[in-house]
Amino acid sequence: MRFFIKTAFAALMLSTVSAVAAPLVNDPANPTAATAAQTQATLSAPDPRDSVLNRANEKLLIENAELRQQVGKLEVQVQVLQESQSTELFTRGSWITLLAVLVGFIAAMFLIKRKSEW
Repeated sequence: MRFFIKTAFAALMLSTVSAVAAPLVNDPANPTAATAAQTQATLSAPDPRDSVLNRANEKLLIENAELRQQVGKLEVQVQVLQESQSTELFTRGSWITLLAVLVGFIAAMFLIKRKSEW
């Protein structure tokens, strides 16, 4: 019984939907149906501007891909430069530290000698 009710309800809904949708497409007295048919015909007709737009779109997509490649290459260059700069700063810091230790050691040696001369 339930199956019969569900089937009858589904059939009723489908017939209602098709009865409502059919006049919109096939009714010549309905002005919205004519407008919808004209719109459908306009959309399906090839427009010469479409091919121009498609070519321009393809050209811009190619240019976009090239620019993305350039951006990727530039990002790699930036990373390399940052690494080299940090390496250079580390090297400078180590040289300055070594020089400071040597100057401190030499200064300490002179102070110890002067104290021993007293």
